[in-house]
Amino acid sequence: MIDTLLQHEGALYPFLNLAQLYEQQRWDDANIVIAHLNISEDIVIKMMGDAIQWTDEFQL
Repeated sequence: MIDTLLQHEGALYPFLNLAQLYEQQRWDDANIVIAHLNISEDIVIKMMGDAIQWTDEFQL
């Protein structure tokens, strides 16, 4: 996990990168990562929505 966050490498980095690309609305780049991960865009959209809903549950 440390490599993913600090060094931008490791098995989880493509998923972090994908989330960042979605947040930045860089759709073409996100689609490249989606293809590389061999997952559907529908799954990614649902996962991002779930993540946003989950973070909205925190009251700071």
